[in-house]
Amino acid sequence: MDLAKTLSGTVLRCVPAAEIERIAEQITVRRLARGDILFHEGCKPGSLDVVLCGHVELSTGQLGAASSVLLVPEGEIVSPAAGLVDFPHAETAHTVEGARILSIRKQALRRLDELPKLREAIVSALVVRKRLLERHLVELKCRSASQRLAWFLLEIVNGGRNPDGAELPCPKRSLASLIGVTPETLSRSLQVIARRGLVVRGTRIIVRNRSMIESFCLGERRMSRDSSDVDGGGAPPPHDWWPSAPQPGA
Repeated sequence: MDLAKTLSGTVLRCVPAAEIERIAEQITVRRLARGDILFHEGCKPGSLDVVLCGHVELSTGQLGAASSVLLVPEGEIVSPAAGLVDFPHAETAHTVEGARILSIRKQALRRLDELPKLREAIVSALVVRKRLLERHLVELKCRSASQRLAWFLLEIVNGGRNPDGAELPCPKRSLASLIGVTPETLSRSLQVIARRGLVVRGTRIIVRNRSMIESFCLGERRMSRDSSDVDGGGAPPPHDWWPSAPQPGA
């Protein structure tokens, strides 16, 4: 397996082939089915996992009553902190669709002093995760439920190949939890954004009027606010769903 090629579409793409070759025996790639568990909340990390294909959902809480925390897209590290510390996982990670996962065993991560570029990439991914969670907190305080939903769905579309639509990568139950609303509020918010140019039919996200839905996300209402606009209120300019990594040396 050409590991450098495999990692070319991930956050580890800048790690030199020489460093990868030094730990190649500690790297595995596996295919997981929908719903497979990568690790459980409270367990100590045994590897650093990178999503090569598919999505991984992080959730916390008891089985059957878990709350979704984050949806990790392809190319990203599932839990960057696992590469640096031995603290127990704060969430459970499971696939929401068929996925390919690259794992670097913990034995290799104990040699990070000898692998400076790999260490730098993991720290960078951890900074990105911190920024992302901070943005989620800001959005919970400053955006309406409908705006949070619209922007989240629009960024999923923007990350794909078709600018007019994409497949919803998680169940609607998880979607509600990810944007911080109840299933009932999600249902009402879906009706609101449908009138603003973005529709969800089954698992399909359809962008019917991009300029209108983008303006709605920005808070520039082209339609008068009414009681059906869940939560109401203005919003700051949007951030990307998954922020960019800081540039080396920045």
